[in-house]
Amino acid sequence: MADKTESIKTGFQMDSTLAKRTLCFCFGLAVNSFGIALITRSGLGATQISSLPYVWSLATPAVSYALATFIVNMGFFAVEAILVGRKFFPLQLFQVVANIIFSSFLGLSMQLLAFWQPSMLPLQIAGVLAGCCILGTGIAIECSPHLTYVPGEGIVRVLADILDRKLGTVKLVFDAVLVASAIALSFAVFGELEGVGVGTILTVLITGNIVNFADAHLPLVGRMRELACA
Repeated sequence: MADKTESIKTGFQMDSTLAKRTLCFCFGLAVNSFGIALITRSGLGATQISSLPYVWSLATPAVSYALATFIVNMGFFAVEAILVGRKFFPLQLFQVVANIIFSSFLGLSMQLLAFWQPSMLPLQIAGVLAGCCILGTGIAIECSPHLTYVPGEGIVRVLADILDRKLGTVKLVFDAVLVASAIALSFAVFGELEGVGVGTILTVLITGNIVNFADAHLPLVGRMRELACA
């Protein structure tokens, strides 16, 4: 009887821990998407990984930024599944769920920040810097529960594993390809640079440092990391 009671108690604790980790992950996605929306609304270019879907949404008004982001991420997921092949396992399907949640939050954040369209450069830069801080914090929170990730990160991890290269190096090259693709699409459609700019560069230079700082000093991140390892 005591063993059964202890088993039930352990199962309840595990369910409670998973629920907390899931809520933390979703909260991280929400913060992450708000940071991306703030950077985008500041008018100096989208983040590197969001640059291609953003330019696509500008070129095709019928396709929203959030929808374009969802479709591009699903493309990443499809490529990831092909590369993994028989090693693909069902839990990776949670990336699709993460993509739905993230894209929905991005659409909501863009609507909430519709008022933020600064025309003065100092305000635009301030918006980008604030967005980078929010984005970096969101990434740290999102990663701390060690549950899953959005396809844009998943494909980078798969490529790093297949190519036997450092994750940071593959991420850098992957982002560069996305930005180059966004620039090419922009010139092809508009004949000039749209959707990529100073804000894109600032995001590349700043966000990683914010992630590292939040990862080391934010209590929530530390707590979620402990729960993930428990």
